[in-house]
Amino acid sequence: MKECQKSACSFENWYPKLRKWSIRAEFEMVPDDVLEFLRSDGVTVPVEAAIRRKKTSYVDDITFKEWDSEEDGDSDDEMPQPTFPGFSSKLSESLERFGGNVFIKLNWSAPTDAAWIATNSSLKCSNLQDIYLLLKGSNKISTDLDTVSGSSKFFVVLKEWQDIHPGSEFRCFISNKELIAVSQRNSSEFHLHIQQNVCTIVSGINDFYRSNVKNVFPLNNYTLDVIWSPGSIKIVDFNTFGDESVNAGLFSWSELEEMDYIEGVSPEFRYISEDIGIQPVRLSQHFGLPIDLTEISQEKSQSIIDILQAQVDIQRADE
Repeated sequence: MKECQKSACSFENWYPKLRKWSIRAEFEMVPDDVLEFLRSDGVTVPVEAAIRRKKTSYVDDITFKEWDSEEDGDSDDEMPQPTFPGFSSKLSESLERFGGNVFIKLNWSAPTDAAWIATNSSLKCSNLQDIYLLLKGSNKISTDLDTVSGSSKFFVVLKEWQDIHPGSEFRCFISNKELIAVSQRNSSEFHLHIQQNVCTIVSGINDFYRSNVKNVFPLNNYTLDVIWSPGSIKIVDFNTFGDESVNAGLFSWSELEEMDYIEGVSPEFRYISEDIGIQPVRLSQHFGLPIDLTEISQEKSQSIIDILQAQVDIQRADE
């Protein structure tokens, strides 16, 4: 994949041109010292992001002596906490402007594999600690930081939190500047409203693409994620076409690469057309965010048992 294609899909490059049609968002360039922190081993948060718990007391049931205990007290074995007051202040200001709730990503990837580590076990960030925990604990973020060209600038993207039904998201496939296919993004569940609005959805997305995106986005081949609702379409993200790391939805990349645009023919649309029950594809469901922020990693290296065990270990460590 060419670096220019990756760059075109980087949030800070497309959002200013398509802000009007996108979910409200802000982005901040990540300073070098924060990048170094994110690349380092271990999971901790800056001093200014740590949520301090109240000091408590208890009575020993053997000696009947009262002890004071602070759950997150200092320890010689604890990892030293860095501090990034300037950058953290900018994140806090953005968080406040969005009403105290956001979801985050870097230029390309969202920390979908790290939801379990956040204080609320989801990707809804309501404080600095959640933001740093997700960025620091995500293998997807780590991969971006390690594999993207050294000349690239990294940005933290904070998007306004919105309640979004997973059945309203669609991935669009553009080849040679033409919309050739559309897929339901939530590819494991049946949604009746999709079946009832097939023509409206396809024609609406096609018209939206031609009117607002086709002559603005620079690439000839790419994917476009949108949220559809009656009378409204919003852009979620862009990604590269044919990249195996990008989900092809209900298509395969080999199918898409062989498709040709035919003038006057609607894009091929695929969706789950019958209720086949709950499929064991995703570990959790969060109705508050786009699907790229709710899919938990399906990598073989970390099964659901691994995740549950990690949560148990964290809880025990806090006791």
